Amino acid sequence: MDNREQTSPVQCENARRYTIDELLARIEPRYREMTEQIANTFKCAVSAARGSGQAPDLSAQTRQNILDGLELYAQEMRANDREMEDWALECDILAESLKEQWQVETDSAPLRMEGKSL
Repeated sequence: MDNREQTSPVQCENARRYTIDELLARIEPRYREMTEQIANTFKCAVSAARGSGQAPDLSAQTRQNILDGLELYAQEMRANDREMEDWALECDILAESLKEQWQVETDSAPLRMEGKSL
């Protein structure tokens, strides 16, 4: 018996056991929809940046999310595959570089008070 025909230990809300192929058939359309949505968002951002000639500003929360993601990715690579240490180090280096760049941008931003530049 092909392992794809065996039932998985995963049970959905109706407690029915699914084969791997059945699970993939249920998950794949949602996955495709999600990846299309992410791709479209990315394409719009790239088009806007090209049109304006500069990348859009990132909010503080977005910046923190990026740094958190890099840290998590590096941790996962180190935990799961020691051969990925070089890539984990690249994540660390990129995170430090972004922190420095964003700090310079924050330090050099003009001060504003009540909507007026100082």
